[in-house]
Amino acid sequence: MVASEAYSCTISRQTKQQFVLLPPFLIIIIIFTTSCSACMPGYEYERSRLRQYLGIEWVPGGLEKMDAPHPHNVRHPSELNCDFSKPELCKWRNVRGGGLDTLDFYLFRKEDNTEFPVVQVRPGPSKVAVGDQVLLTGDRKREEQIALLASHPIKCQNTTGKLTFTFWVYNGARIEVLILEDREDEGLHALPEKPQIDCGTVEMNTECSVSIPPNLQPFQLGLRAYDIRNTEGSFVMLDSINYEAQFCKISTDFGPMTYEPLLTGARGQFVNAMAELNCDQFGATCRWRQSGTGKAIWKRAIGSPPPAVMLLNETGTNIEPDLPSAFLYIEEGSGGASQHNNVLDADTTSNEFRMLISDPIHCVGPSSIDLKFRIWATKGIKLSVCIIEAESLHIHICQPVIPSLSPAQIQHNFQPSVLNFAIAFRVDSVNIDFDNFVLVDDFEVGGGDQCGDLAAKSENKLLDQFLPVPMLSSLLSRPIHSAQELSCDFSKRAIACKWANPEGLAGEVNSWEIGVKKQQKDAANTLFDGDAAIARLHKNAPAYLLSETIQCILQNDGMLKLKTWNNGNARLSVCIVRAHSMEILDCQNVEIEDGRIEEEVLVDIPTTDEPVKLLLRAEAAGNGDHEGQVAVDSIQFEAKICPSIASASVAVHGVQNTPLGSALSIAPNSLPSDNSSPHPVPDENVCRLLSCDFNYGGSMCLYSSVRISSSLSLFRSFNQSAFSMLFGRNKVAMIESSQFHLNAPARLHFDFIIQKGSANLHVCQDSALRELDTCLAIFEGGETLGWQHDFIELSENDRKVYIIARLSNGARKASVQIDNLLLTDIGNHRAC
Repeated sequence: MVASEAYSCTISRQTKQQFVLLPPFLIIIIIFTTSCSACMPGYEYERSRLRQYLGIEWVPGGLEKMDAPHPHNVRHPSELNCDFSKPELCKWRNVRGGGLDTLDFYLFRKEDNTEFPVVQVRPGPSKVAVGDQVLLTGDRKREEQIALLASHPIKCQNTTGKLTFTFWVYNGARIEVLILEDREDEGLHALPEKPQIDCGTVEMNTECSVSIPPNLQPFQLGLRAYDIRNTEGSFVMLDSINYEAQFCKISTDFGPMTYEPLLTGARGQFVNAMAELNCDQFGATCRWRQSGTGKAIWKRAIGSPPPAVMLLNETGTNIEPDLPSAFLYIEEGSGGASQHNNVLDADTTSNEFRMLISDPIHCVGPSSIDLKFRIWATKGIKLSVCIIEAESLHIHICQPVIPSLSPAQIQHNFQPSVLNFAIAFRVDSVNIDFDNFVLVDDFEVGGGDQCGDLAAKSENKLLDQFLPVPMLSSLLSRPIHSAQELSCDFSKRAIACKWANPEGLAGEVNSWEIGVKKQQKDAANTLFDGDAAIARLHKNAPAYLLSETIQCILQNDGMLKLKTWNNGNARLSVCIVRAHSMEILDCQNVEIEDGRIEEEVLVDIPTTDEPVKLLLRAEAAGNGDHEGQVAVDSIQFEAKICPSIASASVAVHGVQNTPLGSALSIAPNSLPSDNSSPHPVPDENVCRLLSCDFNYGGSMCLYSSVRISSSLSLFRSFNQSAFSMLFGRNKVAMIESSQFHLNAPARLHFDFIIQKGSANLHVCQDSALRELDTCLAIFEGGETLGWQHDFIELSENDRKVYIIARLSNGARKASVQIDNLLLTDIGNHRAC
C-alpha cells in the first residue's frame, strides 16, 4: 500500500496513521501522528514514493467547488457525465453527515507514465494518461471505513438507465452502487435495492456498468466505497462516470401550446421604413431574428394559448396571448445573471441566452424611435430592450422591461445618436431555481422620421443639384450704410456679398461653400433657382458664415429673411455676436422639416446700441460622429441701422457714448435704469467685495494695484478716485480685484475718464496674463469727453477682474481715473 503525507490527509477524516504503497512484493508501513491541518509540509519523501510507484499526486482543495452544498436538480442525463478534469462542473459530491460514511473522496492527478500494478489494483486500466484526474479514498484502520459519492438529484426517470464508470480497488476494498432518496425527516436514505455491477468476464483493464431501473420519484445515484478495513491499507479510485437514460418531462406544462423553430424573413438587411419591423406572426414576413450562441434559443409558439390558470400562476395574469408569438424557454439551473460584455458577438460564449434582434435601421439624423410590444414572463426573469450598433454590435443604450405592465401594450422610446443600429431584446438574469420563460408579441415600431429609404434619398439630393466650389467673398471691414447691403443671393460665387467665412477661429471648423447650380431636367424637385451657400458638416465641426459689422440697430427690431434646406443631423441657427469680441449675444434655431425647402424663414433681429455682426451657424446635432448638409439662399436684411464711420470707436460691452451720440450718456455716480422683471440677485458679500467709490481716506477698498510688464505705474486713491499717470516707459497700470465666487450672473459698473493724452482701457476676467486683444476693450485711443460710464458682465465662473490702462502708441503721457465701481444684477439693480 502506498501513501504520502498528502495521501494521509486525503484518505481519512479520522486516521492519524499513514501508509505507503510500494511494489506488490514489498509493503512498508509508516506510522505518523500528525493531524490533517499540516498535511503537505515536511513529508516530501512519502510524496515522492507515492509519485514514484503510482505516478499520482494529491490536488489540494480539488473538490471544494464540486462539494458545494445545495445541489440542483439534473435536467439531462449527460449532466452526470464526469471525468474529473474539471471537477467544479461535475454534478457529484461527497456526502457529509447523516452517518452514511466516514471518509471522503479526494482528487489526485496522474503526473507520469507509471503503470498501476495489474493484479493488485484493478479492474480499471493499468495505463492512465498523464494529466488525468481520479478520485481516491482509503484508510488502514481495522474498523470498516466507508466513503459515499452522491449525484445531484434526478426528479424522475421513465426508462432504465445505464451508469458506466471506471474504478480500481486494492487490498479488499469494494464498491457498490446505491439508489438514494432524500427524505425530509431522515435526510438521505439508501433503498434496499442494490443494482449489480457488471465488469465483464475478465475484471481487468475494463470499465464497469450498472442498470438503473425507472423511478418516478426523485432520487440520487450513489457510489459507495466500503470494506476499507485492512490494517496494511486499502483504497478505491474512481474515474470516467457516464450516464444514459431518459428523464421524465418536468418542464412547465403549456397545455395545447407547442413551439417550432423561429424561422423569419430577417436577413440582416436595412429596413426601408420603420413599419417593416412590425411583427405579430413571427413568420416569413417578420424582420426579427435571434442572435448569439447561448443554449436557450428563441422559438415560435404556435397552437392554442396556455391554460389561464398556468399563466396566472407563472406570470401574474390570466389574459392569454394571441399566438403565434416569439417564445424563449430557460430551464432551471441554466445560469444566474448572464455575463454581458456589451458586445453581441457571435463568438461570445459567456452569454447564456440568445438575443432577439431586429434587422438594422439606417437614419440620416437623430430620430425618436417608439417600440410597442406585449410580454408574458415568469416572475424571476429580468429583460432589457437595447439599441445596438448595426456593424460592431456594441450596445449603445438599454432600458429595463417591466413585465408586470403587460399584457397592456408596453412602450419604449429611444433617441439613439448612432445612425446605423438595431433593436434587441436581452435577458439579463433569471431565477436559477425554477424554469423561466418569456413570450413577446405584437411588435409595433414607429417614429424614425429621418430613418429608412426615404430619408436616405435626401442625403445626396444637394450634391445632385449643386457643384461645391470655394466661396470668394471675404470680410474687409467694409462700412455698412444700409441694411440692404447685407442682402445676398450668392451669385458669382458670392464675390460681392458682405458675408464670408471668418478667419482665425480656434478649433476645427467647416467652411461654407458656394453650390453652383447644375442643369436640372426635373424643375419640380429643384432646391433653389440659382446658386446657394452650402455647408457640408463633418467630424462634428460647425460652419460659420459671418457678416460685416453693423454699428447699431435702431428703433424697431430688424428682420432677416432667407431660404434654407438641411438634412441629416445638420441644423441652422441665426446669431448676433459682438463685433470685436465675437461673443454671442443671441441665437435662434431655424426649425424646418428635414429635406424640405423652406421658402422664406423670418428671424427677428433685436435692437442693439453696440456694434454687432450677424452669424449663420450650421452644426450637427447630438453626440457621436454626425454629419449633414445645410443650404442657404436669398438672404435679405431689413432694419434701420447706424451708418458706419471709419474712425468711430466702438463699445463691445456695456452702455457708453456711441460715435453718433445716439446712446445714453450717463454722468458719474449714476446708473442706467432697468424696469424689467426681477433677475437673480448676486451675493451681497461679493457686492461689498467689488464695490468701491474711493471716498474713504485714500483707501483702494479691497482692490490692489501691482506693477506689470516692466512698468512702474500704479493706480492709487487720489481725489476720491483710483488715479494713475502713464508716461514714457511706464505705459501700463492695473487694478486687480480680490477673488470672488458669484452665485448668479452680474454686472460690474464703473466710471472712467482719460485726460492729458491718449490711452486704451481694457477689462480682463480671470487672468491678467491674457493678451489685451482677447480682453474687453472699454476705450481705445484719445481722450474721453468727460466722465464715461460702462459695465462688464460677470458669470458664475469668473473669479477675478482686472482693469488695465495702457498708453496708446505714439502718445507721450495720459492720466486715467476709475471711480464708482458697483455690482448689480443683469437688470442693473443694486446687489447691496
